[in-house]
Amino acid sequence: MEKRFSAWKRSRPYAVVIEPDPDTGDNLVVVHRTRPADLSFNVEAGIIIHAIRSGLDLLAAALARRRGVVPNRDTHFPIFRTVTGFNDPARGIDSAKCKSWLRERDRLAIKALRPYGGGDEFLYPFHHLDTVSKHERLVTLVPVIQSLVVSEWTNPPPLGKLVWEGSHDKAVLFRAPPELKPRVTESNPSLSYAISFSDIVEQTLAHKQPIFGSLRGYAQRVSEVILKFDK
Repeated sequence: MEKRFSAWKRSRPYAVVIEPDPDTGDNLVVVHRTRPADLSFNVEAGIIIHAIRSGLDLLAAALARRRGVVPNRDTHFPIFRTVTGFNDPARGIDSAKCKSWLRERDRLAIKALRPYGGGDEFLYPFHHLDTVSKHERLVTLVPVIQSLVVSEWTNPPPLGKLVWEGSHDKAVLFRAPPELKPRVTESNPSLSYAISFSDIVEQTLAHKQPIFGSLRGYAQRVSEVILKFDK
């Protein structure tokens, strides 16, 4: 996925033009996205997240076999929306259902993880994200200025400012006063695109990190959980 995204960025999927602001007369450096991104980026991010989450259910199946129980639909890794659900005597971690397929030491190890909303800062939010991925787009593409030559500076230098106004398909990158017209060439400004998680992901996991590093971090966190049961 990362390699395909890098190839898309190298294809120069944008055009940069100067447009006047009809309200102020300012000269605007505007970027238009000219080549749509592969929509499979959204699908693939969801598939990767689901695959990582499934690692915990495979762990649950292994724990059931340790107890001598054949895994079925009830032997999924227990993650709860609330601590109340976690402690529910009928359906929670101490219920007869959980005790029927978990060894006592494994059940206590799961309890220590606090796999519920408001408990472990990763487990429930990530579980919820896996559910959300079936209904929401997880990634967004944002143009990033790598360099921008405005003009030859005068003394004093003309005023202008880098801005971000607009959508991800069309945005104002620089706003200059009417007397200053930035030069736009094939290499100026030099742009790139960043792929990041959408707001729904940031709200769910309460952090803002590059997408590929985040996915690796999620896999590492699940691996750490699995290793706690490696005896």
